[in-house]
Amino acid sequence: MNVIILKSSAYKEKDGIIHCLSKDKTIDILVKSLYSKKGKYNSLNISLLRANIELNESKNYRYPLLLDVGEIDSPLPIKYDLKTTSSLLFISEIANKILPSDEQYLLFDLLNKCLDYLKRNIDPYLVDLYFLIEAIKYQGYDFDYDKCHICGSRKNIIDFNLYEGGFTCLNCLKLDQSACFSKNELSLLYDITHVDSLEKINEKYEIHSLLKIMEQYLIFIKDSLGVYINAFDLLK
Repeated sequence: MNVIILKSSAYKEKDGIIHCLSKDKTIDILVKSLYSKKGKYNSLNISLLRANIELNESKNYRYPLLLDVGEIDSPLPIKYDLKTTSSLLFISEIANKILPSDEQYLLFDLLNKCLDYLKRNIDPYLVDLYFLIEAIKYQGYDFDYDKCHICGSRKNIIDFNLYEGGFTCLNCLKLDQSACFSKNELSLLYDITHVDSLEKINEKYEIHSLLKIMEQYLIFIKDSLGVYINAFDLLK
């Protein structure tokens, strides 16, 4: 079974539980000596680590017991990189909080895709924004990134409003309302929601723009879902 580990917690003595996502379910797995320096599988105590595992699902255990581990793919860069490490913490926290535990497996393919992007040295902040935009869709939020959400026009797009449903054109922008995003930032939003691979985004966007858009999404998530993402502070 191929899994992505979201988090771990202590169980009994030095044993631990790893909270994992597979293609079709969320599963908690008992790992013997997870927190022991000499434990055979103590390397599994890493969030977003990908592994191929074998389980004993006997009813004698409260949780499925880890029997063996095949291939392991750590998300951590070989050479320490603060930007990538912070981005991994950001993605991990969103994955742990954005959905109820039993629905988190829905993020499996998206997480795999984003971890592969990071392995291919795509800008971590661009990957973070992409993950954030895609993950919120699983809560039922899907904004209009193609046209004005009010009149349907594709011309003179001047702003983007999460609370109102997406892009807004010049004609529909309220008289007392000023645009929150620059033309460059609106272009980024369009690109990131339409390309089939982040590698096709050729334009280099400023970190300030990436963080500004992420912050607006996180404010919306806090207001709508009551979820605060602490790791965003590490990206600033």
